[in-house]
Amino acid sequence: MLAIVHWMFWVFCPWSETRSLLFSLYTRNLFLVLLPVSTLLWIWRETGWGETLNRLLYFRQTFLYGFSIVVVVIGVFLWHPALNADLTHPQDWKSVEVEVPRGPCYGSCRVYTITAHGDGRVEYAGWRRHSRIETFRSGTLEREKITRVLQILTQARFSTLDGRAFGWAFDTPSVGVRTSVDGRAKEVVCDAWNEKSRVGRKVEFLEATEEIDSILKSASWTSCQGECGEDLE
Repeated sequence: MLAIVHWMFWVFCPWSETRSLLFSLYTRNLFLVLLPVSTLLWIWRETGWGETLNRLLYFRQTFLYGFSIVVVVIGVFLWHPALNADLTHPQDWKSVEVEVPRGPCYGSCRVYTITAHGDGRVEYAGWRRHSRIETFRSGTLEREKITRVLQILTQARFSTLDGRAFGWAFDTPSVGVRTSVDGRAKEVVCDAWNEKSRVGRKVEFLEATEEIDSILKSASWTSCQGECGEDLE
């Protein structure tokens, strides 16, 4: 009974964190099911059915060991820590694209998307919360600054982040980073609320977005349509 209560508690906690049974990583749900099942098998080991199972496993030890090795290999493949990719040396600069979108809030936050391409082109599209005029800008950015953006993402371990790694505050603007380098795309989005902590992956990500934002906005703008007299800040 204690074992059953134990697993009921620990299965409930992680399962509630997945938010849905249709979580993208189905192996997590399978893992949560197998844990209490293994305990129940141990409890029922002395029943007639359990004795039959024990004899079957005893005569199939080679198969059991092989199956266990396969399960361990699959588990390591699925749950091993992601390796941080170095984005600063793309094979094809024309394939490079970095996009920073910022969403609305309950105040007068500016909503915009700014995109930089590996060939130096920069595009901006956005508007203020209470404005009906959308502004479009285009310009150019030096290769060194684009390289610096990729360095910032590498230092922030951007490629190891899950797209839904962070929580969400409903009354704060969203901020994200979308990248495409040599055909490999990645996107991470979260709210822009900083918990005022000096450590943590979210703090690193938000600091990276702020620095990238300032670099992209420093582009040499060559054309504009809309509210062109306003500062992008």
